[in-house]
Amino acid sequence: LIHQIILESIPAERASLLHQQAARALETVHAGQTGFAAEIADHYEAAQQPLSAARFWLIYVQELTDLAAFEQAEEAIERAMTLLGENTASREVRELSAQAALLRGVLAHYRGQAAEALPLLENALTACREFPTLYVHALIRQAYALYTCDRYPEAHQAASQALEIARLAQDDSAVLRALNIRGIIALMLGRTREAIEDLQQALSLEESAASPSAQTVQSLNHLGTALVFVQEYAQAAE
Repeated sequence: LIHQIILESIPAERASLLHQQAARALETVHAGQTGFAAEIADHYEAAQQPLSAARFWLIYVQELTDLAAFEQAEEAIERAMTLLGENTASREVRELSAQAALLRGVLAHYRGQAAEALPLLENALTACREFPTLYVHALIRQAYALYTCDRYPEAHQAASQALEIARLAQDDSAVLRALNIRGIIALMLGRTREAIEDLQQALSLEESAASPSAQTVQSLNHLGTALVFVQEYAQAAE
């Protein structure tokens, strides 16, 4: 009660400044850490800084998606979009809106709704076209969704386009993801040698990692299968 009385006694302009300072302090203290995005977003929203608030709500969406908290993630997307409004004159607004569109497709795919994810990802690709990093991410996600729907030639095309752009941008993380999904798709298309080449390249990019990721394990499993297909049993056992 005392805390609430003190808060209500602070002039609105001063309160807004304090929220802004709190948000920036939290950004600095928790840089690179997860679990604080919603708190930072709340402070920016209270400070009447809608773009910064929307950016952190979308970071929060990613955190929720990793936790499979999909309903909360959808609510956070809507909150971000409300803050962004309808005005797309600003490049920052367009980029955040594109990120939100992509996250909608990602959520649908993570929920096992690949068919529903595809039109959402098409919309995301249109929105992301002027932002290369987001565009590559959308292409990779589209490749995964098409693969899930057994649309292998289209999935391979999307993965190849993503790989080309990622290499031009020298984005090793995106290159790794594109190689991984393209290798898996090539295996399903019966293009075993291509699959082996892509998966081996993906694994070589992961060699410096301290511990294998889920993607590394997936690549190893598919690479082992591909090597068995071409009767490279010794390598497959490794």
